[in-house]
Amino acid sequence: MTMPLTVHLYAHCWNEEALLPHFFRHYDPIVDEYVIWDTGSTDRSLEILHRHPKVHRHVAPPEGASFVEENTARQNHFWKPSRGRADW
Repeated sequence: MTMPLTVHLYAHCWNEEALLPHFFRHYDPIVDEYVIWDTGSTDRSLEILHRHPKVHRHVAPPEGASFVEENTARQNHFWKPSRGRADW
């Protein structure tokens, strides 16, 4: 018997209000937890993210002087809480 996999999905978001319902409808059947990095949305994206039950962690927008350096640092570290908890 095959054990189900635990899947965490990491994604960036910026003004994705129109796309988020389709994104969640597509991935909800296989994703256990979403970690979304919103980079300063000004539409209803944040409201949608906060309402979704599988969005367990919402990462704040970058605050450093360099967007590239801040983005690289986040990408190198923000997945680490999934170690030992997620299979994929």
